[in-house]
Amino acid sequence: MKKTFDFTVDDMTCGGCVKRITLAINKLDDSAEVNADLATKSVHLETRVSDFNIITQELDKIGYKPILK
Repeated sequence: MKKTFDFTVDDMTCGGCVKRITLAINKLDDSAEVNADLATKSVHLETRVSDFNIITQELDKIGYKPILK
């Protein structure tokens, strides 16, 4: 069963950022659906990962600080 998370990443500024974030999440769940909006710096995520702290830790490793909405 997939879980949905909506969060912002204030330091997501370009397509490269979106790609790095998507790749990091896909390392945790290769079936995750990641939809990022650069204009609002927001990410909508559907994933099998049930704990947002796991996602936070993975993104923190690559220099991004997700903030759950």
